[in-house]
Amino acid sequence: GADCRRVSKFGGLPILSAQTEWPRDPEGRPLHFLAQIDCAELPWHGRLPKTGILSFFGRDDEEQIWEDDAEVPTKNCAVLY
Repeated sequence: GADCRRVSKFGGLPILSAQTEWPRDPEGRPLHFLAQIDCAELPWHGRLPKTGILSFFGRDDEEQIWEDDAEVPTKNCAVLY
């Protein structure tokens, strides 16, 4: 049969190169891995790349309430390509 392996997923561990540092918040705490999307698996691309993996990270607070800080909008999350 056809190879049906998928790289896109929610949770688990991301695919990161050995040179890629795990994203952290400004206090140095590691961000929680949320999901990864293999751009080659998307049925459309729009402004997204056609290849490569997008990995999404964010703070994992009990209530998921992140303050709105316009000066540093990405301090609670990160997207790696």
